Amino acid sequence: MKDRIKQGFSFQFNGVMFVFTIALVLLISCSGEDNKQGNTISYTETNKPSTIFPQLTSKPGEAQISAQIHGNLVSLDPETGEPIPSIARDWMVNSDFSRFVFYLRKDVLFHEDAVFGKSKTRSVQAIDVVASIKHLVWNCKKHDIPLGFIANISGIEKFYDACSGNSLPEIPIEGIIFSDEHTLVFELYGSYPAFLYGLAALSMSIMPNEALQTYGNENNIGCGPFKISKATMKESVWTLEKNQKYVLDSTWVGSFDKMTIYFDQSTEKELQMLSEGTVNLIFNLSKEHANRFMESNIDRFEGQNAEFQIIKPIENSTSDLFTIYQSSLQGIKFDSFGIIRFHRVKQIAARN
Repeated sequence: MKDRIKQGFSFQFNGVMFVFTIALVLLISCSGEDNKQGNTISYTETNKPSTIFPQLTSKPGEAQISAQIHGNLVSLDPETGEPIPSIARDWMVNSDFSRFVFYLRKDVLFHEDAVFGKSKTRSVQAIDVVASIKHLVWNCKKHDIPLGFIANISGIEKFYDACSGNSLPEIPIEGIIFSDEHTLVFELYGSYPAFLYGLAALSMSIMPNEALQTYGNENNIGCGPFKISKATMKESVWTLEKNQKYVLDSTWVGSFDKMTIYFDQSTEKELQMLSEGTVNLIFNLSKEHANRFMESNIDRFEGQNAEFQIIKPIENSTSDLFTIYQSSLQGIKFDSFGIIRFHRVKQIAARN
């Protein structure tokens, strides 16, 4: 059953790659040590996203960006795929998996924004979890999206039926209860052991209550390892900056201070940039393009000091899509949702 659950939340991405600046390449070539600060990791997307709001992303590239910005109550272990603490530091489950009690961390801060007033930020609280789920239910009805696993929460259908127009109903969801700012209870209609896995999905990202009220589906404020603002979302390039206060992931590496994403790049242009050393990763190349590049650069894939490596995005996949990346990148791994968590990727000195 667990495998079926994971498959239900997984997806492939496509048309993605990383680009390193010339300054970074020069820094790597001149230093024999790992780079820890001042680095930028960049990649391209074939198409500019229509949205990066986590409840509405429908394309792999949109989800890839959104996942860097937001955090969830729980996440999945990168090695085992099992649920592990995130915003929720711990939880208790009753014997038949129909009642879940979550205890939230007090040190998780949202990205800074004017919506918080003079404080500029605040900690994630139980009200934000409730607000995020209510907004998700409203979006499901407005955009005719299935409720999915949250349909198991007691009272969710009553709230769904009350949703209409451009505003959320001012009624509670009976099965979501919080007694204080950092304790939250979910009561389900019946036994649902997979509930924890569902909470790790991108659509279950936790966003600030006041930001959802102010920005709605345009909200980009989260508590993830990278942050973005309207000022850094240019027409053909977006820049995400490292969240210096990120605390959610014990596997944090934090090699990169910025992520730059370029749009409208062709596969031919991507491969040219990869060959020239400007780009050091390309996602989901077709078998034809991957074979052609390997045949033209076979010596760069061979030997102990090989410059490139090639993998499939999903292990044991029957897909003919491949990822090529420079060997100086460590931590290139797709999680259960088909996303690379860039804060776990490290740039090391190129081998001689």
